[in-house]
Amino acid sequence: MKTVIYLDQDLLKIVVAKSRLQQPFPLLVIRSIKGLTDSDIASEIKKNLKKVKGSTTDVALGLPRNLVTLKNLVLPSTQPEEIKSMMEFQVTKWVPHPRSEIVYDYYGLGPLPNQCSLIRVAVLHRKVIEHALSILSEAGVQPTHIRVGSENVGIFLSHEKDSTAAIDVDYHQTHVIFFQKGQVHFSRSIPIGFREIHSRNLNMATGLSDFLSEVEASIALFPVEQDREKIPVFLMGASSVLHELVIPLHERLKREIQTSETSFQAVSPVLDYPVTDVSWVNLISLLEPYAQNQEFNLLPPDVESLFQRKSYYVELKRLLFFLGAVLLTGCWAFLNEVKLEKNFLGDLKAKIASIEKDASTLDLLRSKVLALKDHIEHRGDCLRIISSLLETLTEGVYLKTVGYDTDKVSLRGYAPTLAKIFELTGLLQKNPLFTKIQTHYARQTLVEGQAVAEFHLECTLAAFTGEENVRKS
Repeated sequence: MKTVIYLDQDLLKIVVAKSRLQQPFPLLVIRSIKGLTDSDIASEIKKNLKKVKGSTTDVALGLPRNLVTLKNLVLPSTQPEEIKSMMEFQVTKWVPHPRSEIVYDYYGLGPLPNQCSLIRVAVLHRKVIEHALSILSEAGVQPTHIRVGSENVGIFLSHEKDSTAAIDVDYHQTHVIFFQKGQVHFSRSIPIGFREIHSRNLNMATGLSDFLSEVEASIALFPVEQDREKIPVFLMGASSVLHELVIPLHERLKREIQTSETSFQAVSPVLDYPVTDVSWVNLISLLEPYAQNQEFNLLPPDVESLFQRKSYYVELKRLLFFLGAVLLTGCWAFLNEVKLEKNFLGDLKAKIASIEKDASTLDLLRSKVLALKDHIEHRGDCLRIISSLLETLTEGVYLKTVGYDTDKVSLRGYAPTLAKIFELTGLLQKNPLFTKIQTHYARQTLVEGQAVAEFHLECTLAAFTGEENVRKS
C-alpha cells in the first residue's frame, strides 16, 4: 500500500492506494487546514491514516511546485563524478543561501554535442522540508520519498512521444509543464488556480485574463527550437473548470486545447471541498515510479540516515518482540509439558505404590512356592541317605542320632570295639554318596555297665541335595 501526503498552503490532500490503476482508492482526503496548528495538522493526518492498515509503511511527501526552484543546466562533461563536483559549485553560485540551508538533487536529461550534458536540478530551502517533516513525525509518519508532484504528471500523457505541454489547474495554483520525449524539460507554477479564477472577490473576466496571460508567458519560455504553435497542449486538473478554459485558451494561444480528465473512485473519501475543484493528477502521479527514473531525492542525507536508523530500531524492536513472543510461547509450552510430566509421574508413583503392595505379596508367595518346590524335589534325599547308611552299618554297630544339614551328614552311635568304628569309617569312605569322612571322636565308654566304643563321624555329601533343614532320627 502506497500513501502520498500533499501539503498545499491551507489544503491537506492524502491518497492511499496500491497504484493509480487499482480503484477504488482505499482512502482519499482533502481537508482545509486553514488556521490549524502543526499539531492539529499532524492529528488530522494520523486520524485519517489509521483508517487504512499499512498506510504508513511506504509514504511519499508531495511538494507543491511553487516551493521548489527547478532549472536546466548545461555542463561541459559527461562523467558522473565531474558533473557532481560541478553541480555543487553551480548550485551555491545561483542560490542566495548558504549550502547548509538548502537541499538539492539533479538528474541528467541527456548528452549534448561537444561532450556536454543537460542537467535538471531541483533546489529548495531546508526549512521547508524540516517543517513538513516535523508535522509528519508528530503524526508518526516517516516518508521514504520527498517528490515534486508536477514532475511526474507525464504518466497521464505516456501516449505522446513528441513535445507536449500540460496545464494542470489546481486549487491554489496552476502548473505549466513542457515535455520532450516523455522527459520534463520545463515547469512553472502560476499563482492562479481554481480559487482565484472563481473568486467572488475578483471579477471573473479579470481573474481569467490574468490566468491566460501567465499561461502564455510560461509557454513562451519553453526551451524549444521548433514552432511553439505546433506543440499540443493538454488541460488537466480541476475538472469543474476545465471546459470553461478550453475556448479562452484556444483563442489566446492560437492552438488546439485537449482536455485530459482523471476519473477515480474512493472507498472512504473525506472531503471539505468537491474533488472537482482541485487537481489530483499531481498527487496520484506520485503513486507510480517516475518516468525513465527521473526522480529528485529531496530527502536530506542526514534526515534519511536518521530515518534509516529509526527503521532499524523499529525492525529490531519488532524482531525482539517476536523473539520474546516465541520465547514466552516456548516457556509456556515447556512449563505445560513439565506440569503434564509431573502429573504423569505423580500418577505413575501412585500406581507403583499400589503395585509394590501387590508385588510384596507376590514375592512372599513366590518364596513359599520355591520352598515348596525345593521340598518336593528333594523330599526323597534324606531317605536315600539313611537307606545307604543302614546298608553300610556292620554287625554290632548302631546309630544314636543322624543329623542331615544341606551338604553334611552327622552320625553319632556305638560300636562293640574301636576296630568296628575304624571299619565303619572305611566303608563310608567307599560310599559314593560321600566325598570326605571326618572323625570327631572315637572312644571307649560304659553303657549300662558294659564297655563299648562311642563315635561321632561327619560325612560330606558328594552332591548338594538342596535340603536346608536339619533332621534328626
